[in-house]
Amino acid sequence: MEIRLMQDNDVDSLYAMIKRTAEISYPTFYPSETVDLVLEQYTSKELLRAKMEKGKFYIALEEKRIVGCGCILFDTKENTSEITTVYVEPDYQGQGIGKEIMRVLESDATREKMNCIITYAALTAIPFYKRFGYEHMNRELNFISNNPHEGVFLMNKMLLEEKR
Repeated sequence: MEIRLMQDNDVDSLYAMIKRTAEISYPTFYPSETVDLVLEQYTSKELLRAKMEKGKFYIALEEKRIVGCGCILFDTKENTSEITTVYVEPDYQGQGIGKEIMRVLESDATREKMNCIITYAALTAIPFYKRFGYEHMNRELNFISNNPHEGVFLMNKMLLEEKR
């Protein structure tokens, strides 16, 4: 497996992998309208490109096929970072790909001397993030819309003690 920074010519293949993953993984927890909303508003090709330009967006490749991804965005004013768009294709889950993506993303946050990392975790991803030490910030769902089935949990992990 290879993990490298995403390039513009990866966007179409990456979007196709995210779409397949969301369509397989999300319906257990979310109605189909939510899956469509996530794909349109939170993982569109335009947004993937914007995240690539704003932060560090990695892809995991297995035999030149994109099988996973993850992005980290930095807020230097608040000294925090956000992990977003972490996906591993279902056929490749449980093989350490997500773990390796997280290791790379968290290493970037540590290297940039961020105090903490936040993430908005879909219901499908909460156990994954908990394994890496992320905790619920407020134990409340943050809603994509007014539908309670469309919630995500705000989670965080402290890296450095905040300077007082």
